[in-house]
Amino acid sequence: MNKVAGKEFSLSTGEKVVIKEAKGKDAEQAMRIAGAGQQEKYLTALMARTVTIDGKPVVPEVLSELPLKDYLKIQSEFADLNF
Repeated sequence: MNKVAGKEFSLSTGEKVVIKEAKGKDAEQAMRIAGAGQQEKYLTALMARTVTIDGKPVVPEVLSELPLKDYLKIQSEFADLNF
C-alpha cells in the first residue's frame, strides 16, 4: 500500500490542514486556474490543488482570505514538501 506523502498541522483557528505532495497535473491545472498574465495567483492556485482544511478541498480564494500567519504557514509547509 502506497502512502501519499504529505504534511498535517493546525491553523490558528484549530482547523486541521493536510497538504499532499503536488504532481505535474496539479501544476498544469494551477496554470489554467491562475490564467494568462496572472503569475501572482499561480502559487496560491497550486497550493489550493494540494490542500484540504478540515477534510474539505479549498479554492484559491479561501486561502487568500486566511489570516496572514495561517497563509504563510501553509505556504511554508507547501514549499518544504514540494521544493
